[in-house]
Amino acid sequence: MCPQAMCPGNLCHHGQAWEDEQLAINNLTKGLQAAVKSIQWTYSIYWKYCPYHRLLKWGGGYYNGRMNGTKMEDGGLQRTLKLRELYECLCSGREGEGNQWKPFSALTPEDLTDTEWFYFVSMTFTFAASFGLPGQALANGSPMWLFGANEADSKVFRRSLLAKSASIQTVICIPLIDGVLELGSNDLVHEDQDIMLQAKRLFLEHYLKPELLEYSSASP
Repeated sequence: MCPQAMCPGNLCHHGQAWEDEQLAINNLTKGLQAAVKSIQWTYSIYWKYCPYHRLLKWGGGYYNGRMNGTKMEDGGLQRTLKLRELYECLCSGREGEGNQWKPFSALTPEDLTDTEWFYFVSMTFTFAASFGLPGQALANGSPMWLFGANEADSKVFRRSLLAKSASIQTVICIPLIDGVLELGSNDLVHEDQDIMLQAKRLFLEHYLKPELLEYSSASP
């Protein structure tokens, strides 16, 4: 515990809250990484449910696809972080000399592959319950498996045009107690319960939420 003279109660509280938040972010990233790498798909996203807005919003993601035509091995985490930095830089409107936009990551939108662009733009999406694939999974309380996502109707999959450009062909959404786990692949993959169970189990094991683990044991 921090000494009172050096660290007032509210300062300690905020410091602990920051540490807890960072731990939660790290655990979430590890869970998303473990889930997508275990099935060798292209990306994973956690859509966090916000009760106040009654919306699913971007909670975190992991990019496991190609970078400049090369399949990444250990560079997935760094690329994931750079893509998030790029998004945050764009949102904050940081600019360099001569109004040339320069993110800290030195990554620009022009550097992105079509698949990375799909992942990047997904950060801007939100879903109400029953709308879009994540929203339907949340409302129904059961997984949604979309075969041929790049050819799907936009009413079913709102990012279908982006998926077409990125050749994202298969998407699954797995509901959890406080959100939805989404995974996507550049390959056409037929529905497989084992894939969903494996990805969900590994995600939850790393995410370390007891209530979610209890929920997962009661549903596929």
